[in-house]
Amino acid sequence: MCKERINVNRPTDTSSSRPKKTVEAQPTPASCEQDVRDRFEECLQFCRNGNTGQSFTKVEMELGRRVYALACAMLQLFLCCAEAVMNYEELRAGCSPCRVRSPSPRNLTTRFGKVRYFRTYFEHKHKAGGWHPLDAALGITGDGFSSTIILWSAQLATRVSFSCVKNILETILQLSPSTEAIENYVLGLGERARPFVESTANCRDDGDLLVLEVDGKAVPTATEEELHKRRRPKGEGKQKSKCQRHRSRAKRKGKTRKRRRKGDKSKNGRSATLVAMYTLRRGQDGLLHGPVNKKIWASFNSRKEVLEWVREQAVRRGFSPDGPKQIHIVTDGELCLQPNLTELFPNATYALDIRHLEEKIWKAGRTFHSEGSKELE
Repeated sequence: MCKERINVNRPTDTSSSRPKKTVEAQPTPASCEQDVRDRFEECLQFCRNGNTGQSFTKVEMELGRRVYALACAMLQLFLCCAEAVMNYEELRAGCSPCRVRSPSPRNLTTRFGKVRYFRTYFEHKHKAGGWHPLDAALGITGDGFSSTIILWSAQLATRVSFSCVKNILETILQLSPSTEAIENYVLGLGERARPFVESTANCRDDGDLLVLEVDGKAVPTATEEELHKRRRPKGEGKQKSKCQRHRSRAKRKGKTRKRRRKGDKSKNGRSATLVAMYTLRRGQDGLLHGPVNKKIWASFNSRKEVLEWVREQAVRRGFSPDGPKQIHIVTDGELCLQPNLTELFPNATYALDIRHLEEKIWKAGRTFHSEGSKELE
C-alpha cells in the first residue's frame, strides 16, 4: 500500500489565486462627452443607411433604443459634470463634523433607462449615517428612481391598480418600480398633498358663482372573515382535482351564503368625503358658463373637519360666507352634511342632486305600485 505523495512546492493557501475585485474607474466629463458623440454618430449612421429591407416598425423600435441610449449618455454627462463642480470643501466647512468618502457608483433609473454615475458621501463623525451632497442638490431620491418615474407612477395609480401601473410602465419604458414601491409613492405624495394645496396661489380669473358638490363615497375594505381566509395556510382546503372548474365547484360546495335582499350592499367600506369646487362665469348672453378652475378633493378625515377646510379654500378664492358673492351647494341629502354646511355657509343656496332625487322618487313609487308597472313608471 503506497502513500499519496505530497507536492511540497504546491501552495496550501489558495487565497492568492482568487481573482482580485476590480475597482470601477470613475468616468471623466471628457470621456462622457466622447460617449455622447459616439452614440450620436451611431444614430446618424443608422438613419443614413436607410435600412433597406426592414419594416418601418422595426426601424422605429431600433431607433428608439438608440435614442434612449443617447439620452442616458447625456444624463451621465450632466451628472458627471455636476459632481465635478461641487465645492465639497465649502460644504464640509458649513456642516457638522463629517468624513468625506471617495465617490462611489450608483444606478439611477430614469425615463430613458438606467444611468450610472458617481457621487461623494459625507459620513457623520459623531453619529451614524450621512448624506450625498450631489443627490441632495439635484433632488434625487434614495430609492433609485427619478422623480419623473415616481410622478408617473403616482398619477397612473389614481386611475388603475398598482399592478396595472407596473405593467403599463414596463410596456412603455421596459422598466418599472415594484407594486410595493408604487404604493409607497402614492402614500408619500398623498401625505404632502394638503400642504401643497395650501401653499399654491389663489385661482386667477375666477368666476362669479362658487359651486360646491359634496358627497360621501365608501372605499371597499376586507372583513375579518375575508382576512382570516387570506391568512390561512396555503395547504388548507387543497383539492385533488387539477381542473379549475371542478376545484371551484368543490370549493363552493357546502358553503352557505346569506341571501341579500334587494338594495342591500355587500361591501364593508370606509367612508371618504369628496368635494368638487368650481365657479361659473356669467357670459354676455346672461347665462352662467363653466366650470372654471375646478378642483376635487377627497379625505378620510371627519366630515366636519373636511367641510371646515373647504370653507378656508372658499375664502381663499374670494368667496367668503359673509361676503356678497353667491355660493351654491349641491348634496345628496345626507343628514350629516346639511347641518354642518348650513353652519359654515349660512347665506348659501342649496340643491339636491338630481340622480339621488330620482332614486328617492322610484323608491317612493314602489310603495304604491308594483315594480315594472306603467303606473310606477
